[in-house]
Amino acid sequence: MRSGSRVAIVMAALLLLMLLVSGLFYTYLDFNGRRIFNEQITALTHRRVEARSVKAAFPAWIIVKGLSIDGLLSCERVTILVDAGSLFGKVRRISRMELESPVIVWHREGSRVAVQSTVQGTSAPPSGQPLVLAHLLVRDGTLKIQTDDASGIKQGYEIGHIQLRVDNVLVTDTPGHTEFALSASLEKLNVPFLGHFLKAGGWFNWAARDMDGVAQVIDDDGRVGVDAKLSSRQNDMTVFGTVKLAADQGPQATGARVGLLENVVLGALSSTQTDIVADFSLRTKMDRFDPDVVKLSGHITTGLNSSATSGNIVAGLKAASEELLKEPSVLGEQK
Repeated sequence: MRSGSRVAIVMAALLLLMLLVSGLFYTYLDFNGRRIFNEQITALTHRRVEARSVKAAFPAWIIVKGLSIDGLLSCERVTILVDAGSLFGKVRRISRMELESPVIVWHREGSRVAVQSTVQGTSAPPSGQPLVLAHLLVRDGTLKIQTDDASGIKQGYEIGHIQLRVDNVLVTDTPGHTEFALSASLEKLNVPFLGHFLKAGGWFNWAARDMDGVAQVIDDDGRVGVDAKLSSRQNDMTVFGTVKLAADQGPQATGARVGLLENVVLGALSSTQTDIVADFSLRTKMDRFDPDVVKLSGHITTGLNSSATSGNIVAGLKAASEELLKEPSVLGEQK
């Protein structure tokens, strides 16, 4: 037998062996993937995880349907591309994860985020095996913020139509540079400023609590209602920027108390052809957004003629607008 024929036979045998191994692997995952997935993600998140089905697809895709992470997330479909080669390395990698229309729930106690385990006896992967998610995509997501105020009254807010891309996500608490780009709708929030479309981007290192980012809120005409910069070093975060109330903007608030004040202010701004632009700054912790003081300073542009009367009106408008901007329930109630 010629050597070429021998090589062809060996290659064919290896190919058949690979197909057999792959077939056994996919069959094993079809029968055991749901249990393995639920156990691993439960250990990672410290929350009870349930998936209705977990299937494998060539070459290394995992398709999860009916995912529910207790008190945190629900998603009808998640697709995951695993870097199979990294399973035997020091750093485990997930090449890509896509979430379609997820609903994320964020619990806050006052202004602090409540993150509590709902599963006892679980532990995250050991620090010696960092887990890296190369690309995370969220399509048409919804963030529901649930807050208990000082009086114990529960309030709910919602940010919708979230489109998010995050690159190089360090799932375990490992230092690394993570980049993100975000857009979302604020239509269901009580925002007293111009605009309802949020876009943001930048980078962060969660393990070090470092970050640099920018965020803007714009309206349908491209006018900027909020322009902010965020910077954190070793968990010391500073946020500064400008916020604008325009004479021709429509009401945004849905809460009765905030809406009444907003309607008075916007009505006065419209009748006097007045715009208000305020600079703001605050300091907080990156991992606990809880600013003690929000500093405001600003100027106004008015269509009124210069006179003592118009000056008094303008001063009153500025005072009312500052009161609106610092209103503690500015996010109000969900539509």
